Amino acid sequence: MAWLTVKEALDLLKSEGVSVSDHMIRRWLREGKLKGKRPKNRKEGWRVDQKHLIQFIQSKKSQDSQTSTIHIYEAYEVLKKERDTLLAENEQLKAELEYLRKELSDKGINKIKKQEPEIDDHYLFDLSLLYAKSEDHGGVPVEIMQDEGDEEEFDEAPLVEKEKISREKVMKIWQEQIKRLNDREEVLKRAKEVLFTTLFKEDDRYATIEQTEKGYYICPFRSPRGKYYGSALKLIETAIPVLIKYANIQYGRELERQKLGY
Repeated sequence: MAWLTVKEALDLLKSEGVSVSDHMIRRWLREGKLKGKRPKNRKEGWRVDQKHLIQFIQSKKSQDSQTSTIHIYEAYEVLKKERDTLLAENEQLKAELEYLRKELSDKGINKIKKQEPEIDDHYLFDLSLLYAKSEDHGGVPVEIMQDEGDEEEFDEAPLVEKEKISREKVMKIWQEQIKRLNDREEVLKRAKEVLFTTLFKEDDRYATIEQTEKGYYICPFRSPRGKYYGSALKLIETAIPVLIKYANIQYGRELERQKLGY
């Protein structure tokens, strides 16, 4: 029977990819997990059964592999569940859009040919794309999904003079909107951050919102082109509840991941 010193056993373990300390080896020896001989005096130290140590290494590597496989499988199940949720929401939104289009058709409302570039439905309903584009805003989607259509169809005629919307005004609108909602503080915090960082550049006092040649305000919370509004105030009032909705969805996903340990 071959015997190894604790240092030799440690070197063998490390060479096999098992990272431990000499203290752990002595603990395993005391607990009987490793076969060895107790030292007759302090100078000699423990002696480890080489054959049993090799068997121990193989067993430990097998256990580590099984644990890793379990973790990968659990992570896969979490992502699969998230994918299924997004697909279900996607289908629901498509059904709602189709219903609204049918309502317009039944009422004999004809669309006027658009002057602005068409909006690809891919951008309207690809929720996974929405989340992928939200990294710069704490995980809150920075696009609002809205139906495509003409400026005249979407909103009233724009005001003659360009509106100057201050931070104070947006804050007042925000506070009025959240009075009617019952959302968690963290959700409101995220949605508010996206609202203000999108509308205001650094320390600017007034909001910056792009306009078309005809004077319509383009919603800045979606891509590639937003819905058109004749009033900047109406744009902001419409955006707030939708931002909160998607902040709520993202926050719920994060809580579920934390619950599962990811």
